[in-house]
Amino acid sequence: MKIQRVIPLLFLLSYFSFSAISQTVLFEQDFNNGLPTDWTEGGAADELPWQLRLTGAANLGQFWSNRQRLDSPSDGGAMVFDSDGYQSNAETQIPFPHRGVLISPIIDIPENQRIGLQFYQYFRNFEASTSIGISTDGGENWQDITLNQNITLGAETSNSNLVFLELSDFIQGRTSLQLRFVFEGSNFFWIIDDIQLLGLPPEFGRTFPQLLGDSLTAWDVPYLVDSLGGAYPPDELAIEWSPTATEGFKDSLRNELQVVSYDTCTCNNLELFHFADTFAIDLSQNLLVNGDFESGARDFRSELNNNCGNCAAASYCVGTQMTDICPFSATWSSNNFMAFDNPGSNQFLIVDGGNAGADIWCQDVSLVANETYLFAFRGRNLIADNASPQLRLMANGTAVNSTIIDMDASTCLLYTSPSPRDRG
Repeated sequence: MKIQRVIPLLFLLSYFSFSAISQTVLFEQDFNNGLPTDWTEGGAADELPWQLRLTGAANLGQFWSNRQRLDSPSDGGAMVFDSDGYQSNAETQIPFPHRGVLISPIIDIPENQRIGLQFYQYFRNFEASTSIGISTDGGENWQDITLNQNITLGAETSNSNLVFLELSDFIQGRTSLQLRFVFEGSNFFWIIDDIQLLGLPPEFGRTFPQLLGDSLTAWDVPYLVDSLGGAYPPDELAIEWSPTATEGFKDSLRNELQVVSYDTCTCNNLELFHFADTFAIDLSQNLLVNGDFESGARDFRSELNNNCGNCAAASYCVGTQMTDICPFSATWSSNNFMAFDNPGSNQFLIVDGGNAGADIWCQDVSLVANETYLFAFRGRNLIADNASPQLRLMANGTAVNSTIIDMDASTCLLYTSPSPRDRG
C-alpha cells in the first residue's frame, strides 16, 4: 500500500491556448511479443547478442543489486545488454570488453519529412559507450550518434529515461532507414524499450514566441521545447508556495530535492529551483582544505583508524584504488572497480566501516552568518551485494540532511550558517 502525503506546494505551470503540434508514428516496437524475426542481433565474431527479457532487468551479474526494472509505458518485454551478466555469471564468464549490436528492419519513411526517434532506456556505465546508428543503404554504411556521454564511471540514468533524437540531417531525400543500438566496453548494462520513429511537422521544435528562443540562445541559456512550443530550462522548476508553507518545510523540501540554489520573487511566494546539473561548481572557491584528497590523509579528522593495506575494520585510507585499504581480500579484489575518473592517478577517501555512528570525516570551516553554502561530494558503494552505507552530514552537531545519503550517486546539500564558525 502506498501512503500519499499532502504537501503545501503548488507547481506553477505555463499554458498556451493553441493546439498541440501533431506527430505521426511511422514505426514502433515494444518487444512485448518477443523479438521480431526481422530484427538482427549483430552476428560478427566479436559481438554478443542482446537478450529479450520479460523482466526488463539486467540482473544476471553481481552488480544489479536491488535495482528496479526499466520503467517504460508498455512495461513488458525489453531488450537488454547485460555486460555484467556476461562477465560475472558462472554460466558465461565472457571476459571484457563486450560489444553488442541490435539492428532494426528497414523502415519506410516519407520523403523530405522531418524524422524523430524516441525510446526509453536504463543505462549504467563502468567503462562503456552507447550509440545509435542510422543507415540509409541497407546496412552497408552507418552514421553513429553517441549517447550517454555524461554518464560517468559508476553512474547511471534513471530507470525511465526517455531519449529523443531528430534524425532529419541523416536521411535527407531518403525513403527508408535502419537503426542499430550499439553497446561497447566493460560493464554494466543498457536496457531499451518502446522504440518509436516519428514523422515531425515542419514547425516542430520552434519556440513560441519565436524571439524567446533567440533571446535564450543569445544569453547562452540552454533550453528545451515542449510539445506546445514553450521553452523551458532543463533541471529547473518554478514553484508557488501556498500560504501555509512554513520556512522549515521549504528548507526540508529543498534538501530532499537536492536544490543547489534558488531565486525568490519579491512577492515572496514564487521561487525558481536550480538543480545540480545546471549549477557550475567552481572548485577554486572550495572552502574545504584538501577536499579532493590529492594531498593525502591530511587536513581532516576521523574517529576511524588511518590504516592502509591491512584490511582492518573501522578504518580509512586515502588512495587511488579501492584495494589500497585491503589488497589481500578476495572480496575486495573481485570488486576492484575504480571509483572515479583517471583510476590510479586521482586520490579519494576509502572507508571500511564497522563502527556505527562514528565520525568518518570532519573539518572546521569559517563561514559567514546567515549565508547559504553548498556541500557536494561523490560516493560509491564498493560491494554491490552489501547494503549501501548510511551517511549523514552534521554541522555543529545538527543533522543537515533529513534523509540518509545514497552512496551510489553524486550528492549536493544546502546549509545556511547560523554562526560565523561551523563544523562539517
